[in-house]
Amino acid sequence: TGALLCKYTVNKAGSFPLHVLVTRTKLQVGGAAVTVEVAPGAISPSETQQVGCTAMTAGVACPATFVLRDRFQNQVGFNKFSAVPALEVKLSGATVAATDNQDGTFTASLRSTTASSQSLSVVVLMPDAATGKYVRMQSKSFTVAVAAGATHAASTTASGQGL
Repeated sequence: TGALLCKYTVNKAGSFPLHVLVTRTKLQVGGAAVTVEVAPGAISPSETQQVGCTAMTAGVACPATFVLRDRFQNQVGFNKFSAVPALEVKLSGATVAATDNQDGTFTASLRSTTASSQSLSVVVLMPDAATGKYVRMQSKSFTVAVAAGATHAASTTASGQGL
């Protein structure tokens, strides 16, 4: 008879069986394993992941998904009790609408008319508990390579002597 207090740190979200073993004898403590539900941690904006659209063509829309993660890379989902974030996405300074997919991911359609390497900034916004207004958290930057698009005869010009 007696009590044993144990502590452990988990860095992966999910459902896990917990077995208790006595270390010296490696005997399992009687009874069935206990199932432990581990939820993701708080959003870590610096761990935001961009999926898709790292390279695009000028003038062509390119879908990108942004996945919110905690500091251990677990995807952060939301339920009716969670404070639901918003996402601010900017491609070379121009704001791009981001759609909340209700699962910890956001989708945005990126489009640029300039062929170059462009900066993509993603800022996580969280609602303030007191005011309900969104507050900017840390941002994360990505780079998107934009290639030249197809040439169009109607927008092609020629210049020079004799033309």
